[in-house]
Amino acid sequence: MPEQRKKSIKAGIFTLNPHTFCITRATDGISGMLGYAPEELASFALSEIWPNKVERERFARSIGGQNAVTDISADLIRRDGELLPVTIAAASLPDTDITCIVSARHPGAWEFPGGEEYLEVFDSLIDAVIILDRDGDILFANTAVATLTGVSSPAELIGQNPLQFAHPDYKEAVVRNLANLCSGHGGRLIHYPMQDLHGNERWVEALGTKIPFKGRDANLVVLRDITERKSVESELARTNQRFRDLYRLVRMMCDNVPDLIWAKDTERRYLFANRAICEKLLNAADTSEPLGRTDMFFAGRERRSRPDDPTWHTFGEICRDSDAIVMESGKAERFDEYGNVRGKFLFLDVSKAPFRDDDGRMIGTVGCGRDVTEERRVEERLRWNEALLSLMAQASPIAYLVVDNRTDDIHYFNGRFCDMWGLSGLEDDMRTGKIRNSDIIPPCISLIRDPETFTACSSSLQDEANRLTVEDEVELVDGRCIYWFSTQIRDTDDRYLGRLYLFEDITERKNASEALRRHDAIMGAVNFAADRFLKESDWKRQMQEVLERFGRATDVSRVYIFENGTDPATGNLACSQRWEWAIEGAAAGIDNPDLQSIPYEEFPRWCRKLAAGRPIVGPVWTLPDNERVYFESRQVQSIAVVPIFIHQQWWGFIGFDEDRRERIWSPAEIEALQAAASIIGSAILRTMNEEVYRNPVERSPMGVYLMQDGYMRYFNTRFADIFGYSRDELHGCAAQFPLVAPECRRDLQERYQALLSGDTESEHHEFRGIHKDGRVLYLENFATRLWFEGRPAISGSLMDVTDRKQADEALRSSEERLKVLFDYAPDAFFLTDMHGILIDGNRAAERLAGCPKEEFIGKSIVEAGFVPHEEYFKVEAMLNRLAAGTTAGPTEFFPVRGDGTRISIEAMAFPVTIDGQPLVLISARDTSERHQLENLKKKAFLQIEENVEQLAILNDTIRNPLTVIIALAEMGGTEIDRKIIKVAWEIDAIISRLDQGWLVSRKVKEFLKKHYA
Repeated sequence: MPEQRKKSIKAGIFTLNPHTFCITRATDGISGMLGYAPEELASFALSEIWPNKVERERFARSIGGQNAVTDISADLIRRDGELLPVTIAAASLPDTDITCIVSARHPGAWEFPGGEEYLEVFDSLIDAVIILDRDGDILFANTAVATLTGVSSPAELIGQNPLQFAHPDYKEAVVRNLANLCSGHGGRLIHYPMQDLHGNERWVEALGTKIPFKGRDANLVVLRDITERKSVESELARTNQRFRDLYRLVRMMCDNVPDLIWAKDTERRYLFANRAICEKLLNAADTSEPLGRTDMFFAGRERRSRPDDPTWHTFGEICRDSDAIVMESGKAERFDEYGNVRGKFLFLDVSKAPFRDDDGRMIGTVGCGRDVTEERRVEERLRWNEALLSLMAQASPIAYLVVDNRTDDIHYFNGRFCDMWGLSGLEDDMRTGKIRNSDIIPPCISLIRDPETFTACSSSLQDEANRLTVEDEVELVDGRCIYWFSTQIRDTDDRYLGRLYLFEDITERKNASEALRRHDAIMGAVNFAADRFLKESDWKRQMQEVLERFGRATDVSRVYIFENGTDPATGNLACSQRWEWAIEGAAAGIDNPDLQSIPYEEFPRWCRKLAAGRPIVGPVWTLPDNERVYFESRQVQSIAVVPIFIHQQWWGFIGFDEDRRERIWSPAEIEALQAAASIIGSAILRTMNEEVYRNPVERSPMGVYLMQDGYMRYFNTRFADIFGYSRDELHGCAAQFPLVAPECRRDLQERYQALLSGDTESEHHEFRGIHKDGRVLYLENFATRLWFEGRPAISGSLMDVTDRKQADEALRSSEERLKVLFDYAPDAFFLTDMHGILIDGNRAAERLAGCPKEEFIGKSIVEAGFVPHEEYFKVEAMLNRLAAGTTAGPTEFFPVRGDGTRISIEAMAFPVTIDGQPLVLISARDTSERHQLENLKKKAFLQIEENVEQLAILNDTIRNPLTVIIALAEMGGTEIDRKIIKVAWEIDAIISRLDQGWLVSRKVKEFLKKHYA
């Protein structure tokens, strides 16, 4: 380039990359000013032509903060090393290079070069460039302006105002911006819409600055068409907003659910984590902290926080392994993941799946976990309870059945149910569901004595809408008595789950209760007979009423008395019926001649047994053939025959026939019948000795007394024994009121007054007495009114029923306990370890112990008081059998309660395994009641001694008249008087012999020796 050309060039333009500040384009003007070719200069960095770093950095900061700058002074370095003072004006639009206009610096103000060669440079720019005068008219426009406004040539725009292209809504804004530009406040990037010549709306980005142009002030404005970008930006903004809304929605959803939710990349680093996993598992500060980190990072941090506690956090390895399984299989998997987190056990139900992109490539895993720690604890407890209840149900004497009447399914039953109803052969099919509820009903109904009644009661229970709870008793054809209970099973939301049936064989308990009831009834009849025989001199007139009382009390079809005698034809021993009572409809035999003079040769066994004092009892089918045929011909099903003795001689027998059903006589009933026979024998003895009044009262097991005028005129030894006194200590006692509990005295006095006044004939009641040692006695009193020595008196019999009361109380307590195990289990159940240490017990066990189970859990059965120390050898024997894997028991123990009473317990133990731990299930039954009943039977027969003694005759009462008769006869001295004296002395001799021998009944002695020796 010629030298003057270099010197004549005063301005030029170049563009810079805004990031690297390297020159991207250069015009001939700037190239000539610096002495380089344009293509050579385009490869330079700005620092190569602008060596002053401070100026260069100030320029970079200015253009970066204002988009456009003017009057930047700089010293550029030419190719020959000479410094060239210049002034730089620059503008920067977004995403474009920085355009720099360089002018040689003169001493005066800088002026934009207006030569055509310089303006042509703007035609090479893609952006529209216009120069406006102060009035806003166009002085210059490049080709891009013509394209933007829709005119054919930039020349058409010269002298026109650009406001004609401004959008009507933005014209005021454009005017304000041009005014700011004229005042020197340019350099701001502005967006606004415009309209081209054809009315098409376009968006432009404008950047202006004030410049001198051809000797006057002008404004340089660079316009860029951003219509397409604006449309893209709008769509992008809408898309971004939707994405942000969706992200916030997903984030809120994930952060508000209790489940743990996360996503990881293939390196197991978190891509996403919700609030639950941060709080429950990772202990992260917020949901951003896990991003880019693994489980092991947080697990390690937790372990480092508690280096001395290895159990503080144990969760990390399990999570890592499950991630590997899912990525290896490429399928969704479910896992149980558990361990300690911050020292507390956490159990998660986790589902994990591969995380894939749109092309199906695995980019990680996604997962969710639910905290089921409490559910697992509940499930574990339920499994424990289910195992325990199942073992209890199998060991229980109660039969269980649970059915769903809607589906006819059998949900549950125990082995006892199949045994009770004869279904053992169907048990397997019942468990597998092959046999349904409707299939087992017919065979069960066939066992019931009254199937129609039971069906009518139970059929309505098949309806789900029937919420009734039913309990009843049913008799089976084989004689068993079954207690059954039924109720619906519903959950806490009142949803129907099924119906529960409980069955218990109460035959033995029923029989025992019935035997006790009949025993009391028979003893009442015995006392009635004793009263009648004492009050009437002719006992035969009372016999029919007495037999009716015996028949009603024993609930039999027939009662009869046979007297021994001789067969008129052969002279051999025979028997004849003398009295009989029968219920309505039963065949009577009192007028049957076949029942007179029956030789014992036909029944030799009867002769042997009855003569030996042994009764003959039992169902007819158990008798020898000849006896069985005889009774079956008379439709008798069961008999009880008891011998009657007078002194040592067998007088005859009293018999009880049952025609309606087979009858099993209990030992208590047999002994009561023997007491009845003894009373009848005593009555017969009294008749045989007409003037004899005193009977074996002194040997009676009952306390006998005679009260008159408020004083005890007579009482036997047993009466004094009941209250703990000797007869001498009670001699002269004013009536018996000092022996009566204060709260009962008024009632007893009123009863006695009613007897003495004749308002009542007899009294049978109970009251409380006071023993010598202060104990309270429960006494049963049988009192009646009689005339003694011409004045009214009260004769009575007292029986100590304290033990029976205690037995009754124990029986009631036992019945209550039967209702509670498994809501209705009758026995106490204990769970112990193999060393006898108590682990658990049911409510019945608490009542048996007399304390809450918390007080005996953890103790041995000896320490808890269930087994006395002296009986621990029995426990060791049971533990040895259990250790061998066999059932132990039943074994009886006799512990002492806290109140000092000794009870008996029958226990059975079963080796069981729960959750892999060998344990012992103990079923304990209080058998004190059984022992008390046995004692009660023995004590009850003490009444026999009293009843025998009541038949004794007061010899003194007889001898006194005899003495008077003898004295009067001796005063007469006639032959008749001497005969009277002779006969009187004979009567006296008879009384003496009675005193010496007849009053001592060998039968009574043998009876007392048998039971009280």
